[in-house]
Amino acid sequence: MELCEELQMCIYDYLQPIWLKNVDKTRFHKYINKEYIVSETSIRQLVRKDGDFILNLLLEKNIDKFIKHKKYIYKTASYKNYLEFIVYYCVNNKSTKCINIIKNNYGNYLIKHKK
Repeated sequence: MELCEELQMCIYDYLQPIWLKNVDKTRFHKYINKEYIVSETSIRQLVRKDGDFILNLLLEKNIDKFIKHKKYIYKTASYKNYLEFIVYYCVNNKSTKCINIIKNNYGNYLIKHKK
C-alpha cells in the first residue's frame, strides 16, 4: 500500500532529513553531496558489499582526489593511486558490479600497463 504524496510530505516534515536518505535516489544524492563522510573504511565496506550505486556516486564526486592520492599503500602492497587500489580490492572481493562501474565509467583514469 502506497501513501499519497501529500501525506508523505506531511510525514517527512516531522522527520530529520538524514533519516530520509534511503527513501529514494534523489534524497540519497543530496545526502552524498552534503553529509556523507568518505573514508577508506567506508569505501572498502562498499566494495565488499558490491555497492555499485553508492560507489559510483562517490567516484563522481571524488575522482580527482582518488587520482591525486599517489602511491597508496595497503598492507604490504603499493599502488600507483587510490583508484588502482579500489580496482584491486574489487577483484579480491569478487565485486563484479563495482569493477564494471570503474572500468566503464572511470577506465580512462586507470594507469595503462605497457607490454
